[in-house]
Amino acid sequence: MSDNLQPAQTNGAAFAIGDLLNLIVPFEFPFEGQTLRGRWYKFKTATRSYQKEKQAERMRQIDEWGSLQKEIALLQPDDPRMDDLIAQCDALEESAQRTNTAWLVDAVVEWNAIGADQQTIPLTAAGLIDVPIPFLAAFAQHLIDSRTDKNPTSAGS
Repeated sequence: MSDNLQPAQTNGAAFAIGDLLNLIVPFEFPFEGQTLRGRWYKFKTATRSYQKEKQAERMRQIDEWGSLQKEIALLQPDDPRMDDLIAQCDALEESAQRTNTAWLVDAVVEWNAIGADQQTIPLTAAGLIDVPIPFLAAFAQHLIDSRTDKNPTSAGS
């Protein structure tokens, strides 16, 4: 078998991966007696390159946080740099939490989730910060399962 594979000819129609990456489909997610509805990029965040990028970002955050913790441990309690270093650690922790939900932010185009103020919750890392983690985990799993038709109740799968 040749290492220089050519696209297969199937009556002139090629399988367009780019179309998959740009495929936006509706979803319905029942949870605790309510149904979240919206639209999402079904495959945009499911490439090795996307996942590798997010993993590298997460590892960078962990490494930086560890370095800051070591530096803090060597300081005297009254060192003027202490407050700044602690603030940097806190910012990195928040950033790491955002990395955990980044794929949802990148994948979901729109949804009908509203907050206590009756306004649509923005599809941003900051918008998701007050959304319960068990809900986000179940919603994420629902979307993942609908990519492979493990979840037949998802609209548009």
